[in-house]
Amino acid sequence: ELAGRFTVVTHDPRGIGASRAVPGMAAPTPEVLAEDLAALVDRFTGGPALFAGTSGGAVTLLELGKRNPDMVGRAVLHEPPLVSLLEDADLAARAAAAFGVAEADPQRAVQEFFDLSGAAHRTGPDQTPPAPMALPALPAEELDKNRYFLGRMAGPTVFYAPDVEAVRRVPVTLCAGSLSHHQMARRATRALADLLELPLIDMPGNHLGASAEPAEFARALEPLLAPLEP
Repeated sequence: ELAGRFTVVTHDPRGIGASRAVPGMAAPTPEVLAEDLAALVDRFTGGPALFAGTSGGAVTLLELGKRNPDMVGRAVLHEPPLVSLLEDADLAARAAAAFGVAEADPQRAVQEFFDLSGAAHRTGPDQTPPAPMALPALPAEELDKNRYFLGRMAGPTVFYAPDVEAVRRVPVTLCAGSLSHHQMARRATRALADLLELPLIDMPGNHLGASAEPAEFARALEPLLAPLEP
């Protein structure tokens, strides 16, 4: 959707999609993923670049901005799901429990994370989140993916503690789905916006807006990617 105006580079983080996990590979923490992203920037342009990251990708950008601020011409962060910023011990415990069972029982882990995140629902500011619903049995490929994603990647991501002072030094825009109200990731992004004293910009759809409503999301994203004037 953005390729008409920008040179667009996307990637599969290590262990996801076509980027296969291999024995001995470093754990996919935000720190490691930010190093990977910095290597990609070096490979293509050397920076600075414009970034848009949603969910875990937004967390990676927080760490990239800390480590390599000169690479960031502008970073648009959509719903980084930072449980670490929410004073919600029950939510944190439920998330940790879901990640803890992912290797042995990925179906249960997906169900529990689905329930606590609410990310697939569409809730406006005055709407009550729907009651939890049982997910269908996942195919083997999805189960294997979530053994890795929920078992190794999601925990370090949602419990990542951003360096707020470092983030202040990079041009960051925070946004969240207009239909993500009362959900974990929007609440966390609101908390981050308050810490940084930045506005929280509404985007089309919910947590999955970038993939579920790509044309509408891209139209809203394009003006946010404008780099700061020198």
